[in-house]
Amino acid sequence: MLRQEKGITLVALIVTIIILIILAGVSIASLTGEHGALTEAQNAKLLNSYNGAYDQVNMAFTSIREKVMVESVRNSDYDAREEKSIKGFMETMKGDLPEKNGFTFAVDMDNKVEIQDENTTKQVPAPAIYIKYSDKSLKEGIIDPGVKDDASKPAQPRQNGIVYTKIIVRKQSVSYEFNAEKPTKTDGTEFDFVHDINVGA
Repeated sequence: MLRQEKGITLVALIVTIIILIILAGVSIASLTGEHGALTEAQNAKLLNSYNGAYDQVNMAFTSIREKVMVESVRNSDYDAREEKSIKGFMETMKGDLPEKNGFTFAVDMDNKVEIQDENTTKQVPAPAIYIKYSDKSLKEGIIDPGVKDDASKPAQPRQNGIVYTKIIVRKQSVSYEFNAEKPTKTDGTEFDFVHDINVGA
């Protein structure tokens, strides 16, 4: 009687290889696809950095707003737009938003805003404080720009890797916009952003 040899036929080997290739493709897609594990991890990293910047900026702005409110109650002639007031705001922000966390600043003392005065529109002085937040993880972000975790915080920065905040200082009030457009001077040139800013220099 002839002894039967046990082994893998060529057909079985090819089928096994094909199955492994299919499984590998499925695995790669599950990791790198639109909703893959790696994509979701990158999105989470982006949102964590972005929302962290928002929380820090919001905290610094709240400190400034409280200063303005307190001084306005103490003194009806208080003007937050004065240079000494802006200098005080910047000292607060430099402490709350350290350079090591990616924050730098620029100030436009000549900024103006439009207001309605009866039937006319006029421009009044309203210094602008700009905050620039830069983080490498934002440059690597691949999140869908349509996704929003909060109505006041769009999920994707306007500029690749950089988030700007614009604070407008009025006589006895302040307001801010997080994730604002990149600021430019009236002559079209860009602001120099530094952390140790010297207002009025």
